[in-house]
Amino acid sequence: MTGKVVSVFTLFGKIIAQLKGYPCRRPLRTLFFHQIKFSEGEMKRKILVALLAISACVSGAFGLAACDKGNNETHGEWGTDYSVQSAYALAKDLGYTGSLEEFIETISGKDGADGKDGVGIDNAYIDEEGCLILVLTDKRTINCGKISTSAVENQNFQYVTIKENNEVTGYSIVGIKTGTVIDSDLIIPSTYQGKPVKEIAEGAFKDCKHFTSVTVPDSIVKIGDSVFSGCTDLVTAKLGAGVKEISRGAFEVCRSLKSVTIGKGVMSIGVSAFEGCSSLTSINLPDGVTSIGNSAFEYCSSLESISIPDSVTSIGSYTFKGCSSLESITIPDGITSISDSAFYGCSSLESISIPDSVTSIADYVFYGCSSLTSVTIPDGITSISESAFRGCSSLTSVTIPNSVTSISESAFRGCSSLTSITIPDSVTSIGNMAFSDCNSLASITFNGTKAQWKAIGKGSSWGYPTPNYVIHCTDGDLEKSD
Repeated sequence: MTGKVVSVFTLFGKIIAQLKGYPCRRPLRTLFFHQIKFSEGEMKRKILVALLAISACVSGAFGLAACDKGNNETHGEWGTDYSVQSAYALAKDLGYTGSLEEFIETISGKDGADGKDGVGIDNAYIDEEGCLILVLTDKRTINCGKISTSAVENQNFQYVTIKENNEVTGYSIVGIKTGTVIDSDLIIPSTYQGKPVKEIAEGAFKDCKHFTSVTVPDSIVKIGDSVFSGCTDLVTAKLGAGVKEISRGAFEVCRSLKSVTIGKGVMSIGVSAFEGCSSLTSINLPDGVTSIGNSAFEYCSSLESISIPDSVTSIGSYTFKGCSSLESITIPDGITSISDSAFYGCSSLESISIPDSVTSIADYVFYGCSSLTSVTIPDGITSISESAFRGCSSLTSVTIPNSVTSISESAFRGCSSLTSITIPDSVTSIGNMAFSDCNSLASITFNGTKAQWKAIGKGSSWGYPTPNYVIHCTDGDLEKSD
């Protein structure tokens, strides 16, 4: 036995000499150059530990299997983070809580009686019972028992440090480790290595498949652009109270997303935040939200209702464009502007009340709202913008307030059910085709004289090819041609 041990030490000494710079070099030197006496069984275990560690240092070929609860198949290879760690450290990273001696006994049997020189870990995975399974290089499969689920989940993510004054104050999640498969629930950890997880980086989970729900803890204060964009299997999302902004494209094209819980800390909805979420039926925005970005809910074709808090001051361009199931919406008094095409193509929208706080309605705002039967235009509006109500084929009547001075090109074009309209004497211009294709229009009431009506600057074909109608002025009637 002594001769064999000496020869092994000689060999290990040569190997160790070549491991300069590797993390496992020091423990190996400690193991073989600072030993005194061992029993035969102890020596076998020590040799096996060394073999495993050397194998990890030299080969870097171990494979990391993700927690795939649906089966016992292995997935992927050991990540680069593990290339120079010992087999025991790898098992610990997966959640193994036993001692080194227990680990060795699990792999090779007590005193090494069941093992053989050079045995190592070929792969590993978490089975459906939550147990760590090791697949050895000699083809044996070893069950190491149940491990901590949270430990596994935390180890599945890739992190970068967040530093303040050169001190690590927290972590940012930048993605999932290669080979990781998450079947259903994606739970973002609140801590990692004793520090809070504060951020989820831009595109961290972009185009990830399989998981159907995501939970973001209160510790997260920032989520990057496109963080869950293209996660087409995602059904539900819950954002913690720490998140301040739902960033640009955060859930863009999450076509299966049906439910979103937004934390009370959110102050703004970013550009295209939920664009293309065609399964989203409703959403409640917390009171702290002050702005809704361009295209935030564009083409959310199943969205039936949305609660906009009084704190919101602006609605961006294309915000609700293509929300074809949206039947009603209340615009709060705090809104001062509605940008272009905000409700473009909301074909189920039946009525809308625009508060007096709104001073401008941009181009194409209600274009194609074919179910809209009535609309209230506030006194603060000075212009009916281009194509603002174009294609509102169910609109039957409109009263334009005295504050309006111009009716822009194609403003009411294609309002085929419009039978009457009242125009104040403050209007000085009517754009080209403003009332074109209003085939049911029988009369226009003008709150001014015939001379004032004739003085209005009118674009070519402002009322064509609409049938003849009468213009009722305060001092008599005029024909359309007048």
